[in-house]
Amino acid sequence: MNTESGKHKKKSKIQALKVEGKKMTDQQTIAETFNEYFVAIAENVKRQVKIILLMMIMITWTVIPSSWNKFYETLSRYRT
Repeated sequence: MNTESGKHKKKSKIQALKVEGKKMTDQQTIAETFNEYFVAIAENVKRQVKIILLMMIMITWTVIPSSWNKFYETLSRYRT
């Protein structure tokens, strides 16, 4: 059962990472580089989601006109 769940698999470790022409071998530096990379991806996705939400709000307001004050209140919640 442990074999099927992968508990006996050897952990693979990245020995080196090349970023912008520099080769890194320190495990802490490699971990920090991966962290920075994935944080940047998350921030980019967050910005894109905000843009999509704002577009949806604007489309909704053009189709269903209502109070402009309510529109600006909603819009201001999504500003960073």
